[in-house]
Amino acid sequence: MNTEKVDLRVRHTKQVLKDALTKILRRKSIDQITVTELCKTAGINRNTFYSHYSSPASLMEEIEQRFCDELIEQVMEPFSRQDYYTMLRQVCEFIYQHRDISEIVIMQKFDDHFVQLIFNACSEYTTSFWTSHGVTAEDYQFLFRYMSGGSYALIREWITSGYAEDPAVFADRLAKVNLAIANQFLDRYEPIS
Repeated sequence: MNTEKVDLRVRHTKQVLKDALTKILRRKSIDQITVTELCKTAGINRNTFYSHYSSPASLMEEIEQRFCDELIEQVMEPFSRQDYYTMLRQVCEFIYQHRDISEIVIMQKFDDHFVQLIFNACSEYTTSFWTSHGVTAEDYQFLFRYMSGGSYALIREWITSGYAEDPAVFADRLAKVNLAIANQFLDRYEPIS
C-alpha cells in the first residue's frame, strides 16, 4: 500500500479522534471519558483507537504537546527578535485563532504538564534578560512563577469572558501590568543573602 495513502489515513483518523475528544471535553473532564464513548463519537472502532493511543488521556497529551510545540515554534522562538508587547500579542492571537483547543487545554487543565511546558518555554527565553540585570537564578524563578501565574489566571479570565477584548488590546493590557511589576522589581531588587 502506498505510504502517502497510509499517512493520510492516519492523519485523518487522528484528526477525527481529536475532534471527537474536544467535543466531549466541552461537557466532561478527561478522566470521565471512556474509549467506547470516544470511538462512538468519532465513528471509529476501538481497535483503530488502540492502534494509535492507549487511552483518552494519551490522546489529550498529544493534543497538548502539539499545541505547545506550535505555540513555541510560532511565537516563542522568534521572541528574541521582538519586543515583549509583540510577543504577548502573538501569544494571545495564537490562543484566539486556536480557540477550540485553547479553551480545552487552558481551561480544563491547570497546574499540569501543559502549563509546565509553557512555563519552561517562556522561562528559557527570558532568563538571559533577567540574569543580565543581576537577578539571581533563584530570585528570577520566584518572580517568574509569580508573574506567569498571574498572567495565566488573566488569560483564563479572558477566555471565560468569551474573548471580550480583542487579542491585541488584551495583550497590551497584560504586557503593561507585567512590565510595571518587572520594572518595580528591578528598581528595588537586592539579592537576598
